[in-house]
Amino acid sequence: MSPVLSCRICTVVLSLVVGLIGCGSRLPTDTAEGKNLRALAIFYGRFIGSHKGRSPANEAEFKKFILSLPAPEREALGVADPNNIDTLFTSPRDGQPYVIRYKQSSSGLVGGQATVFAYEKTGKNGKRYVATSVGNVEEVDEQRFKQLVPEGP
Repeated sequence: MSPVLSCRICTVVLSLVVGLIGCGSRLPTDTAEGKNLRALAIFYGRFIGSHKGRSPANEAEFKKFILSLPAPEREALGVADPNNIDTLFTSPRDGQPYVIRYKQSSSGLVGGQATVFAYEKTGKNGKRYVATSVGNVEEVDEQRFKQLVPEGP
């Protein structure tokens, strides 16, 4: 493995650890939105960590990876029933599947800022929940959303 790739992988892992442990979320994880997006962020980070910095190519690959994890790990993040994994990928607020941006850069960072990898398709009252590549989950208004996801839904 090249030193540059090793450094990128370390950066991603460190960013995820800091994001998930140190910085915390701006969304309480006791809400359904917080639990789902936080779990997706953790699974996303695990995928990247175990695939040499590569993000999932598509939903099928991401779900297959999640289901391949040991049951206790899945259960701790709310995926007790493998037949019910789709609920993890669906926003309880707008009832629509989260938009997940597959095939992102391996670092998950653009200009030093964490990129949004998942967000609510519609949201509620002009706001959407977004999850970043370092595990932050927050509710943003449409103006902020357009800054974070310039290409839009």
